[in-house]
Amino acid sequence: SFPLPTSLQGVSVDVVDGTRTLNAPLFFVSAGQVNALLPYEVRSTTAQIRLNTASGSSRLHRVSLTPRTPRLLSTAQTGSGDAILVHANFNLVTPDDPARAGEVVVLFLTGLGAVSPAIPSGQMANDGSSGKPLNQVTAPVNVSVSQVQATVYFAGLAPGFAGLYQVNFKVPEAVSPGILDISVAVGTEASQPTVGFAVAPATELLRTSSI
Repeated sequence: SFPLPTSLQGVSVDVVDGTRTLNAPLFFVSAGQVNALLPYEVRSTTAQIRLNTASGSSRLHRVSLTPRTPRLLSTAQTGSGDAILVHANFNLVTPDDPARAGEVVVLFLTGLGAVSPAIPSGQMANDGSSGKPLNQVTAPVNVSVSQVQATVYFAGLAPGFAGLYQVNFKVPEAVSPGILDISVAVGTEASQPTVGFAVAPATELLRTSSI
Protein backbone atom coordinates (compact mmCIF):
# COMPACT_ATOMS: atom_id res chain seq x y z
CA SER A 1 0.00 0.00 0.00
CA PHE A 2 1.02 3.63 -0.36
CA PRO A 3 2.86 5.35 1.06
CA LEU A 4 5.41 2.53 1.32
CA PRO A 5 6.11 1.55 4.95
CA THR A 6 9.39 2.50 6.61
CA SER A 7 9.18 -0.54 8.89
CA LEU A 8 8.26 -4.04 7.73
CA GLN A 9 8.38 -7.25 9.76
CA GLY A 10 10.45 -5.45 12.37
CA VAL A 11 13.01 -4.27 9.80
CA SER A 12 13.91 -0.67 8.97
CA VAL A 13 16.68 1.09 7.03
CA ASP A 14 18.29 4.34 8.19
CA VAL A 15 19.93 6.69 5.69
CA VAL A 16 22.22 9.15 7.44
CA ASP A 17 22.44 12.31 5.33
CA GLY A 18 24.79 14.73 7.07
CA THR A 19 23.14 15.64 10.35
CA ARG A 20 19.80 14.07 9.36
CA THR A 21 18.67 10.46 9.59
CA LEU A 22 16.02 9.52 7.05
CA ASN A 23 13.90 6.38 7.04
CA ALA A 24 13.98 4.54 3.72
CA PRO A 25 10.61 3.33 2.35
CA LEU A 26 10.59 -0.46 2.00
CA PHE A 27 9.42 -2.60 -0.92
CA PHE A 28 10.36 -6.06 0.33
CA VAL A 29 11.91 -7.82 3.32
CA SER A 30 13.12 -11.41 3.65
CA ALA A 31 15.71 -13.27 5.70
CA GLY A 32 18.47 -12.49 3.19
CA GLN A 33 17.34 -9.42 1.26
CA VAL A 34 15.84 -5.98 1.83
CA ASN A 35 14.64 -3.82 -1.08
CA ALA A 36 14.43 -0.15 -0.11
CA LEU A 37 13.99 3.19 -1.85
CA LEU A 38 16.83 5.66 -1.34
CA PRO A 39 14.90 8.74 -0.17
CA TYR A 40 14.53 11.56 -2.69
CA GLU A 41 15.28 13.96 0.15
CA VAL A 42 18.97 12.93 0.39
CA ARG A 43 21.13 15.90 -0.65
CA SER A 44 24.70 14.82 0.18
CA THR A 45 27.22 13.24 -2.19
CA THR A 46 27.74 10.47 0.37
CA ALA A 47 25.40 8.87 2.86
CA GLN A 48 25.58 6.09 5.42
CA ILE A 49 23.18 3.14 5.45
CA ARG A 50 22.20 1.13 8.52
CA LEU A 51 19.91 -1.90 8.75
CA ASN A 52 17.83 -2.34 11.89
CA THR A 53 16.16 -5.61 12.94
CA ALA A 54 14.73 -7.04 16.13
CA SER A 55 18.17 -8.57 16.77
CA GLY A 56 20.00 -5.24 16.56
CA SER A 57 21.51 -2.85 14.05
CA SER A 58 24.27 -3.20 11.47
CA ARG A 59 27.31 -0.97 11.24
CA LEU A 60 26.96 2.18 9.14
CA HIS A 61 28.03 1.56 5.53
CA ARG A 62 29.09 4.57 3.45
CA VAL A 63 27.82 4.89 -0.13
CA SER A 64 28.58 7.47 -2.81
CA LEU A 65 25.64 9.27 -4.40
CA THR A 66 24.92 11.24 -7.55
CA PRO A 67 21.78 13.26 -8.36
CA ARG A 68 20.98 10.81 -11.17
CA THR A 69 22.29 7.45 -12.35
CA PRO A 70 20.01 5.92 -15.02
CA ARG A 71 19.87 2.12 -14.87
CA LEU A 72 17.74 0.04 -17.23
CA LEU A 73 15.69 -2.85 -15.88
CA SER A 74 16.00 -6.20 -17.65
CA THR A 75 13.69 -9.18 -17.86
CA ALA A 76 16.51 -11.37 -16.48
CA GLN A 77 16.68 -9.10 -13.39
CA THR A 78 20.46 -8.88 -13.83
CA GLY A 79 20.77 -5.47 -15.46
CA SER A 80 21.67 -7.05 -18.80
CA GLY A 81 19.86 -8.74 -21.67
CA ASP A 82 16.35 -7.82 -22.81
CA ALA A 83 15.04 -4.46 -21.57
CA ILE A 84 11.73 -4.22 -19.74
CA LEU A 85 10.11 -2.40 -22.63
CA VAL A 86 6.45 -2.54 -23.67
CA HIS A 87 4.26 -1.71 -26.64
CA ALA A 88 1.44 0.84 -26.28
CA ASN A 89 -0.88 -2.01 -25.24
CA PHE A 90 1.65 -2.88 -22.47
CA ASN A 91 2.59 -6.22 -24.01
CA LEU A 92 6.27 -6.89 -23.44
CA VAL A 93 8.62 -6.33 -26.39
CA THR A 94 10.33 -9.67 -27.10
CA PRO A 95 12.07 -11.33 -30.07
CA ASP A 96 8.71 -13.00 -30.81
CA ASP A 97 6.83 -9.69 -30.46
CA PRO A 98 9.41 -7.07 -31.47
CA ALA A 99 9.09 -3.33 -31.63
CA ARG A 100 9.23 -1.78 -35.08
CA ALA A 101 11.08 1.19 -36.44
CA GLY A 102 8.84 4.23 -35.95
CA GLU A 103 6.79 2.69 -33.11
CA VAL A 104 6.34 4.52 -29.79
CA VAL A 105 7.27 2.25 -26.88
CA VAL A 106 7.57 2.55 -23.09
CA LEU A 107 10.82 1.78 -21.25
CA PHE A 108 11.06 1.22 -17.48
CA LEU A 109 14.16 2.17 -15.49
CA THR A 110 15.46 3.81 -12.32
CA GLY A 111 17.72 6.69 -11.38
CA LEU A 112 16.55 9.62 -13.52
CA GLY A 113 16.67 12.00 -10.56
CA ALA A 114 14.50 14.95 -9.57
CA VAL A 115 10.96 15.35 -10.90
CA SER A 116 8.40 18.14 -11.06
CA PRO A 117 6.11 18.27 -9.26
CA ALA A 118 8.27 16.79 -6.51
CA ILE A 119 6.86 13.88 -4.54
CA PRO A 120 7.59 12.59 -1.02
CA SER A 121 9.58 9.36 -0.82
CA GLY A 122 7.41 6.25 -0.88
CA GLN A 123 4.35 7.96 -2.31
CA MET A 124 2.61 6.68 -5.43
CA ALA A 125 3.45 8.74 -8.52
CA ASN A 126 0.70 10.92 -9.97
CA ASP A 127 -1.42 9.56 -12.80
CA GLY A 128 -2.03 12.74 -14.77
CA SER A 129 -5.66 13.10 -13.70
CA SER A 130 -7.16 16.37 -12.46
CA GLY A 131 -5.04 17.75 -9.62
CA LYS A 132 -2.44 14.98 -10.07
CA PRO A 133 -0.06 16.14 -12.83
CA LEU A 134 2.52 13.65 -14.06
CA ASN A 135 5.87 13.81 -12.23
CA GLN A 136 8.25 14.67 -15.07
CA VAL A 137 12.05 14.52 -14.89
CA THR A 138 13.48 18.03 -14.55
CA ALA A 139 16.65 17.40 -16.61
CA PRO A 140 16.66 16.59 -20.35
CA VAL A 141 16.57 12.84 -21.05
CA ASN A 142 18.15 11.43 -24.21
CA VAL A 143 17.55 7.96 -25.66
CA SER A 144 19.61 6.33 -28.39
CA VAL A 145 18.97 3.01 -30.11
CA SER A 146 21.99 1.45 -31.76
CA GLN A 147 23.62 4.92 -31.43
CA VAL A 148 20.75 6.59 -33.31
CA GLN A 149 18.98 9.38 -31.40
CA ALA A 150 15.31 8.69 -30.56
CA THR A 151 12.48 11.16 -30.04
CA VAL A 152 11.43 11.24 -26.36
CA TYR A 153 7.80 12.09 -25.62
CA PHE A 154 7.75 11.60 -21.84
CA ALA A 155 10.26 10.93 -19.08
CA GLY A 156 9.11 10.77 -15.48
CA LEU A 157 7.84 8.60 -12.67
CA ALA A 158 5.62 5.72 -13.80
CA PRO A 159 2.05 6.46 -12.69
CA GLY A 160 0.86 4.21 -9.87
CA PHE A 161 4.35 3.18 -8.72
CA ALA A 162 6.96 4.42 -6.25
CA GLY A 163 10.55 5.00 -7.36
CA LEU A 164 10.00 3.62 -10.88
CA TYR A 165 10.59 5.78 -13.95
CA GLN A 166 9.34 5.38 -17.49
CA VAL A 167 10.44 6.88 -20.80
CA ASN A 168 8.11 6.97 -23.80
CA PHE A 169 10.09 7.21 -27.02
CA LYS A 170 9.86 6.47 -30.74
CA VAL A 171 12.13 3.78 -32.12
CA PRO A 172 14.21 5.59 -34.77
CA GLU A 173 13.08 4.77 -38.28
CA ALA A 174 16.70 4.68 -39.47
CA VAL A 175 17.73 1.65 -37.39
CA SER A 176 18.22 -1.78 -38.89
CA PRO A 177 16.20 -4.75 -37.58
CA GLY A 178 17.72 -7.06 -34.98
CA ILE A 179 18.57 -7.06 -31.28
CA LEU A 180 19.65 -3.47 -30.77
CA ASP A 181 21.34 -1.84 -27.80
CA ILE A 182 19.62 1.04 -25.99
CA SER A 183 21.11 3.87 -23.96
CA VAL A 184 19.47 6.49 -21.75
CA ALA A 185 21.45 9.55 -20.70
CA VAL A 186 20.71 12.42 -18.31
CA GLY A 187 23.41 15.07 -18.42
CA THR A 188 26.77 13.27 -18.23
CA GLU A 189 25.30 10.10 -16.71
CA ALA A 190 24.36 7.21 -19.01
CA SER A 191 22.77 3.82 -18.47
CA GLN A 192 24.68 0.54 -18.53
CA PRO A 193 25.67 -0.70 -22.04
CA THR A 194 24.38 -4.26 -21.61
CA VAL A 195 20.66 -3.96 -22.38
CA GLY A 196 18.85 -4.17 -25.70
CA PHE A 197 15.56 -5.06 -27.39
CA ALA A 198 14.23 -6.64 -30.55
CA VAL A 199 13.31 -4.43 -33.51
CA ALA A 200 11.54 -5.52 -36.70
CA PRO A 201 11.21 -3.59 -39.97
CA ALA A 202 8.24 -1.23 -39.98
CA THR A 203 6.41 -3.29 -42.61
CA GLU A 204 6.50 -6.44 -40.46
CA LEU A 205 4.38 -5.10 -37.60
CA LEU A 206 0.74 -6.09 -38.02
CA ARG A 207 -0.65 -4.08 -35.12
CA THR A 208 -1.45 -0.36 -34.98
CA SER A 209 -0.81 1.51 -31.76
CA SER A 210 -0.38 4.96 -30.30
CA ILE A 211 0.43 6.57 -26.97
